[in-house]
Amino acid sequence: MLDQIKAHLLDSINDIVSTANQFVLHPEKDFSRKSQLTMKTMIQAILTMGGNTLSKELLNLHLPVTQSAFVQRRYQIKHQAFKALFTNITSKIPISHNLPILAVDGSDVILPRNRSDKTTSFQTGPHHIPYNLIHINALYNLEQEIYH
Repeated sequence: MLDQIKAHLLDSINDIVSTANQFVLHPEKDFSRKSQLTMKTMIQAILTMGGNTLSKELLNLHLPVTQSAFVQRRYQIKHQAFKALFTNITSKIPISHNLPILAVDGSDVILPRNRSDKTTSFQTGPHHIPYNLIHINALYNLEQEIYH
């Protein structure tokens, strides 16, 4: 099933790229020049980026371009491209009523300092002041509109 979803995602990206004029700010010039940052590369890069700095993400993706070049290219793509991509990919995924459709996000939450709570206490170095932090993985059921 995972291979099917990946294939649908790549097909959906190709569908967006094939109708790129709908999804760029200036159809007559955006993504018209030959560049390492094609529209397909940009969409794939944006989808795979994590929480690192842009320079680290570009290194991880083996994209030898400047941060400025990436940002300029990113702004050429309308947000509707990602909405269309989401709609396209999700319409092709077979729905199983036995499995929930979940949106997942992880976030760190810094708590007020509590010296007695050792389970949430972190110290980044021997001379740094400790702080309290928890990591939350939120799971949202898209069909039932509730958090798990």
